[in-house]
Amino acid sequence: MQALKRIIGAGAAAAACALAAPAAAQGPQEGPPAGSYEFVPGESDRIEEAIDRAVSHMNFLIRGIARRRLRGANEPIDRIEIRYPGDSVWISLRAGDPPIVSPRDGSFAEYRRADGELLKVRTELSTGVVEQYFASDDGDKRMVYRTRPDGLLALEVEVLSERLKEPFTYTWIFRPVDDAGGGTGAGSRVGAGRPVHTYSIVARDPGTGQMGVAVQSHWFSVGPLVPWAEPGVGAVATQSFVDVSYGPLGLELLKAGKTAQQALAALVHADEHPEVRQVAIVDAAGNVAAHTGEGAIRGAGHRTGANYSVQANLMLTETVPDAMARAFEGARGDLTERLLAALEAAQAEGGDIRGKQSAAILVVSGERMPQPWQGRLFDLRVEDHPEPVAELRRLVTLARAYARMNAGDEALTTGDVDAALREYSAANAMVPDAASNGEMAFWHAVTLASLDRVEEALPLFRRAFAQDPNWRELIPRLVEAGQLPDDPALVRRITGAR
Repeated sequence: MQALKRIIGAGAAAAACALAAPAAAQGPQEGPPAGSYEFVPGESDRIEEAIDRAVSHMNFLIRGIARRRLRGANEPIDRIEIRYPGDSVWISLRAGDPPIVSPRDGSFAEYRRADGELLKVRTELSTGVVEQYFASDDGDKRMVYRTRPDGLLALEVEVLSERLKEPFTYTWIFRPVDDAGGGTGAGSRVGAGRPVHTYSIVARDPGTGQMGVAVQSHWFSVGPLVPWAEPGVGAVATQSFVDVSYGPLGLELLKAGKTAQQALAALVHADEHPEVRQVAIVDAAGNVAAHTGEGAIRGAGHRTGANYSVQANLMLTETVPDAMARAFEGARGDLTERLLAALEAAQAEGGDIRGKQSAAILVVSGERMPQPWQGRLFDLRVEDHPEPVAELRRLVTLARAYARMNAGDEALTTGDVDAALREYSAANAMVPDAASNGEMAFWHAVTLASLDRVEEALPLFRRAFAQDPNWRELIPRLVEAGQLPDDPALVRRITGAR
């Protein structure tokens, strides 16, 4: 397995934060061998020369634009990873970019690039070859991964566009990488590491469609490892001897039309070490699937219910999952509140056998969004704290208050002043002034002052100035920016508020 560390729950070295691929299922007879391949510059075409040839016929006014677009769509690839989980083909070209996941049967699937552009992709397999076809509004692209007789992998690329006089083509060569013994290739195995314990919950709110994950661990910075979620797609928690790739790959399988059960079955089937994994998935339809491997250290288990799964490993008591399930089912409020209730119940039941250190919560909307940064309702992390769950609740409350401030700003942009002031007042009532260094009171006051409601604004200005006198220094700058009237008497009155 790739980038595996012997860690229970969330523990991993920094390198494990990369989106590692699952190992291939045994026996795929088609396509190049599953594994990792690294770029061989000396045997590969020079991309800049190929781009210059492709745009040489164009008018000089558009040649530079075309060159930049071709360069951006054909960036260098240092490493390719190929896997065959279940009935899918999984290819990763760059760390940080979404992996390309498509069905083996040649049907089209959606693929959203890191820049947000949505493409259609179709994959065909033959002996030693994977062919992928990408369709977009800007043109079509064909990428062929072909195993050469010498064992090297040739990536043959062809770009077709009505803007190009002829197809844009180039070939890059990659050599197989054997990373057994601690690297990131197909041959790596579970290695020695520090046991870390974790409890988590994945859930969906059937009323709103929101989905989320919440987790606590005695390991530094659990947030980048265990919780994964995407609006309108689903949520995944991956823990125990953690393989981080279960998160992003699970979401890709859900986007390709798999249910939670089908996605988890494919992940486990493609894993060399499913016995040490603990994973839970909920999809946008409310289907739930969970897996606790027999190799998880005692104090491990999961419980599933309608639209949720709770899971824990290396707990002080065996009753933690049951306590979490009861708390989630009995809690009132929105999904975020119920997720927090489950974490608090786990801790009250004894929690991790080694203590507390970090926590995280990720909640997304039930509708798919056009941009990857949209629809993330809560994405909060406590990296290192003696009471991480309590600190996480504080951050959720603060996030709710800032959300009301943002709603007030949106209301102002539409001219609904009364709604804006209601939102600002609600935000101010949710948290003490010290929580925002007086900022919530300050902007509420600025809005009132700009509406010539100075008497209402002055008490709020006093509250902000009591937290930080630098707010007074900002008043003249707001006048310069046109956010307060250019009235010296008014400025003196505000800045003189005590």
